[in-house]
This record gives sequence, structure tokens and C-alpha cells, in this order.
Amino acid sequence: MQQRAAKQELKNQKILRNS
Repeated sequence: MQQRAAKQELKNQKILRNS
């Protein structure tokens, strides 16, 4: 469960960086 949340956070960070 924690690993899944970490993966989503990483995706969110990638999107923020792409912006």
C-alpha cells in the first residue's frame, strides 16, 4: 500500500516538473 502511494507521488512530481 505504501509502495503504491510512493509511485503515485513520483508520478505527481514528474507532472509538476513537466509543467
